Amino acid sequence: MSDKKFFETDSVILDEKNVKPKFHFSCPKGWMNDPNGFSFFNGEFHLYYQHYPFDTKWGPMHWGHATSKDLLHWTDQPIALYPESLCDNQGCFSGTALTENDHQILIYTGVTKNPANTDENIQQQCIAINDGKTFSKLPQNPVIRSSDVKTPFRITDFRDPKIFKDESVYYCASVIMKNDGNGAIALFSSTDLIQWKFLNIIAETNGEMGGMWECPDFFTLDGKDIIIVSPQSVNACDQKGFHDGNNSVYMTGILDKTSFTFKTDTRKENNFYAAEIDYGIDFYAPQTMLSPDGRRIMIAWLQAWESYITPKDHTWSGMMTMPRELVLKNNCLIQRPIKEYEEMIANCPAISGKISAYSLSSDYDKITCHNNSETILTFGNISYPQCELNVKFTLPKNTISESYISPNLSESAKGTYDDSEKLLITVYDDNECYVNFTLNISKMQLTFDRSHSINNGGAINNRSINVKQQDDGSLKFRFIFDTYSCETFINNGEKTFTNAYFLNQTVRKIKVQAKLKCGFEYKFIHFNDM
Repeated sequence: MSDKKFFETDSVILDEKNVKPKFHFSCPKGWMNDPNGFSFFNGEFHLYYQHYPFDTKWGPMHWGHATSKDLLHWTDQPIALYPESLCDNQGCFSGTALTENDHQILIYTGVTKNPANTDENIQQQCIAINDGKTFSKLPQNPVIRSSDVKTPFRITDFRDPKIFKDESVYYCASVIMKNDGNGAIALFSSTDLIQWKFLNIIAETNGEMGGMWECPDFFTLDGKDIIIVSPQSVNACDQKGFHDGNNSVYMTGILDKTSFTFKTDTRKENNFYAAEIDYGIDFYAPQTMLSPDGRRIMIAWLQAWESYITPKDHTWSGMMTMPRELVLKNNCLIQRPIKEYEEMIANCPAISGKISAYSLSSDYDKITCHNNSETILTFGNISYPQCELNVKFTLPKNTISESYISPNLSESAKGTYDDSEKLLITVYDDNECYVNFTLNISKMQLTFDRSHSINNGGAINNRSINVKQQDDGSLKFRFIFDTYSCETFINNGEKTFTNAYFLNQTVRKIKVQAKLKCGFEYKFIHFNDM
């Protein structure tokens, strides 16, 4: 049972080392992981999340709660769900929300001891109602029991319900672990939220995409049905674009509501049925919602199980990504910063310029040309570490050379570059901690390295992403920095690359160094006080 007074009355005093992110949501204190119930209700955006308020480590799950008018500035609310009933006394695990008129339906996984074997937990699905004032759990909980699953599975792994509605029928997609250790999505239906019917397994893995799946999402975008899921224990595969460990992927297709099967498209980018959503170290359990103006908006946990970092002096752990708008282009998900972010930075101070190859060394406000072979662009001291750096390359299209290189370069550009030619972005403090973003043009690869950040980074410190020229020969990067993270949007959101890091000071410097045979354009935006 939880001590509500501890959370609701205990104040948190933050020192300079414990400054919170500015536009990436983090909990008031304690632990946070998966977003839950991301939704719009009573004129506000609501974000629920997996939360343990008593330590910066994972513990029995609660549902934290925050609200926002603009998806960037959040107000903490009292905890929505506590692990305090007979069907959830071991934790209120991940789930989703459905807004209906004057109330919200919150569906979540209740965890309790297995009555047949008290050494193991059992997971089942429960419902609570938010009327705008209180959160009331249904007395019939659990409403979807393990006995309702009409296929062999492990009762210890049945969780993360996604609720949606089609006309008068409620649907719930929940993940299970099959007896062979692989994940699947089970679909249920109901007309009253209490009696649920098992329909079918709509998607599953036979080991070709990890083991257990987590946190399914289901929605329709531009006429396509889309499933998002986060597989665990994935083996890295360059052809599929997957990395070792936990991944977050999407599948496009059509849900046949006669047979209740999901007819999946073959992904053109990897000749597989699923594709990676984000290629960074720190992105997991994304969840989407439909905004009042019709945008499909996604948010995710800006960490991952194998790689999370919590500095010793922090009273909080975990943060969310910046919400992103999703669009479907050529059957591929494109991610872009939400319009609220674009409006926020529209009037922020900015400097921009165009640099010729091998020609420039500059400080923050003055450009001086030199006849050297290295470009150094240093953006002075930053009193707050929130900023954005845009870099655009236009690679040669008519250069012929015999040696080379990456298949991601145009044929005319192959052989133009050697492996020593790079763009290096360094974010650093005054205590010799730093992180690097390195773009190798010859390999057409962007690499992130946080091994020199505070506490030597985390269990995973390096990750690379392959990039491609656009049709016009250009290559675009948008690096959006908050206090402890960088979200990189590549080629207008065709790919994203999300990574967390911790430095010793809130005063940061950014240095951009280039040794390239091509020039580039840049725009640096230093955010106003947010």
